Amino acid sequence: MNRLFYLSPLLLIFLAGCSKNPEIPGNKQKPVGTFTGQFLYIHVPANSAKLDTSIANVQLVMNSNNTYAITGDTSVLHAGSHGNYTYDTDAEIQFYDATYPTTGTPTKTHLSGIYTFAYDGLFLNLTGNSPLDTVTYRYNLKKN
Repeated sequence: MNRLFYLSPLLLIFLAGCSKNPEIPGNKQKPVGTFTGQFLYIHVPANSAKLDTSIANVQLVMNSNNTYAITGDTSVLHAGSHGNYTYDTDAEIQFYDATYPTTGTPTKTHLSGIYTFAYDGLFLNLTGNSPLDTVTYRYNLKKN
């Protein structure tokens, strides 16, 4: 009986070590609602280490039925568009832009393709890359 008394703390430590680790928090909330903020077009020129950044104010509406629309300052840099999206709770949202041109190169950036994201219920940050290695798209948005 004395051995069991002395071994019980070791047994508890062993069992605690074998238990499942707590889940690492991620993006558990689906980003639904109206978000406003800035779109950043970030370009790293081949002949310079200085970033070339352009900014536009945008509004993104993400609906619970997995549809979206983006509007705002769409005159020069970013195209207004709409479509469907899918997301996983770990890190990615994929946008399927219904207005993306099927031929040629679009003159404006479209919210289309795969983006990594972070969402805490208030702030939504999306980061994506163009097919060119030197261009990054960043959306810094806040829920209205």
